[in-house]
Amino acid sequence: MKSMINYLEKVYTYIYQAKNLGFQKLDNGTELIGRVPHIAPQAWLHAIFAPLNHKQIILLETDMQTSIPLVLKEFYLLNNGLDLFSSSISFYGLRTSYERKGDAVWQPFDIILPNTYGRSDDSNMDELCFGGYGFDGSDLYINTITLKVYRRMPESSVILNTWNSFEEMVLSETERLFKLFDEKGKNKYSIESTVPISQI
Repeated sequence: MKSMINYLEKVYTYIYQAKNLGFQKLDNGTELIGRVPHIAPQAWLHAIFAPLNHKQIILLETDMQTSIPLVLKEFYLLNNGLDLFSSSISFYGLRTSYERKGDAVWQPFDIILPNTYGRSDDSNMDELCFGGYGFDGSDLYINTITLKVYRRMPESSVILNTWNSFEEMVLSETERLFKLFDEKGKNKYSIESTVPISQI
């Protein structure tokens, strides 16, 4: 757990640099960081969703009928997913509401859906979809045995990118995206740049 905390502290260092654009902590513990009115009047650059407890993680495993790797369990005990750089990249979690108004709108994308109803019949059951990219809809998977992370397009077996671990992927992608956005939370380049260059 200590290594995970150290790793996430580095990620938070990048996220919290947008506090100068605004910060709000909701009653449910969710943190909204960096207002970006050029996106929408109530838009935020980042969202850190409040942590899950052990019972909620067990609920996720039950609903998905699979075991969640320890590295993801530790992640969820610290935050129930992340939404970064205006949804350039999102890390899914337990969604408890689909309300369209008030604080309840701030929920992570649902991790259950792509791992149950959204799972194709020929998908690898040793893989868990835990996130994705807003620009092209590509998905992020973790192999529950090797713990390697992959990026693929939905319903495709072609691996576009590979990372050796969940920690490496989250930190390196946060660092990469951080360099793309200016001090006002605007992308300095193009929306296409928010996905990593394919390794194939």
